[in-house]
Amino acid sequence: MLSACASDSKPTRLSHPDAALTVRTKRELVCPAEVLLDLPPRADPAPGADLRANAEADDYLDDKDGREDLLEARLRDAKTACAKAAEAR
Repeated sequence: MLSACASDSKPTRLSHPDAALTVRTKRELVCPAEVLLDLPPRADPAPGADLRANAEADDYLDDKDGREDLLEARLRDAKTACAKAAEAR
């Protein structure tokens, strides 16, 4: 075997940490810009609009409105959490 390819099966351990190597870990809450933006106003039907739908379409629109409510609540909560975290810094 070539001496350049020879290796010791035992790993070499330093008796003391290498002073030239420093590892630092920093955890930081970063709020995406999208969370900090104000929500756009909800779309309202125009005055005099005649909205008609069958039962299935009404159910779909109710589900869609419910999802919109949930997403708005989550965004408001995230914005509040970001504001609190920024104050704590």
